[in-house]
Amino acid sequence: MQKEKLYTALCVTFAGLCFFPAVLFDIVVLFVIGAVFDWLPLFLGWMKTGKEFSKQEALHAFFTLLAYEFAVFWILEKYAEVRLIFKSIFLELWWVAVMLGVYCSKRKK
Repeated sequence: MQKEKLYTALCVTFAGLCFFPAVLFDIVVLFVIGAVFDWLPLFLGWMKTGKEFSKQEALHAFFTLLAYEFAVFWILEKYAEVRLIFKSIFLELWWVAVMLGVYCSKRKK
């Protein structure tokens, strides 16, 4: 279990290291690389929660999906000013989702 938490933390850290320059310099390819690493722990089964979600886990999932919705808006938007707003909202929501994920993983010791 500890090994999976470490791998998840490393993947999310690498995703964050990709997301921040992607948002600052408007590099969509770097965002996609970060998104792959952000979702990798889920697909590899490192984030098993059991049969039922707690409220905190549901909030983590909600904020993650909401953040990626704004990322899609950012990628599809053609006006620079609106893209900046969407990028900022994505980064903020993603960070909240990460903090909720950390909280959930600490509770499951």
